Amino acid sequence: MKKFEIIKGNDVDDANEWFEKCKKEMIPYVIINKKRKYAQVYFDHISISPEFDQYFRDVYEANNNYYYAEEIVDLYNKYSNKKSSARLGNLYTSFYNIEISKAEELAVKLYDLNARRIKQFLDYKASLETQ
Repeated sequence: MKKFEIIKGNDVDDANEWFEKCKKEMIPYVIINKKRKYAQVYFDHISISPEFDQYFRDVYEANNNYYYAEEIVDLYNKYSNKKSSARLGNLYTSFYNIEISKAEELAVKLYDLNARRIKQFLDYKASLETQ
């Protein structure tokens, strides 16, 4: 199963096509934007329902804002280099200047981490429907 899309530069068409697929299949939206030597690896929950956003915020706050953040920081520490930076939010993550040779592995890790979160949400939602 494909876990991310590779785009070059500002190829909005490929990014939009991948977004629509992620939205339809309710899978994590992860893209790699390759430059010459480095890449941006990006994840956003935008492809998941607004219900997920609220669920995630509730879980995040219930865990004193540490839920998920530690895992993201661990990934950053593992895949970053001296030129890397990151922009982290509750519902998106962007790693900048990741070495090309590490970008795909990082994208898979981001996908897997967020797929677990989505499954957790879907299981929670299903449990509410059976009550």
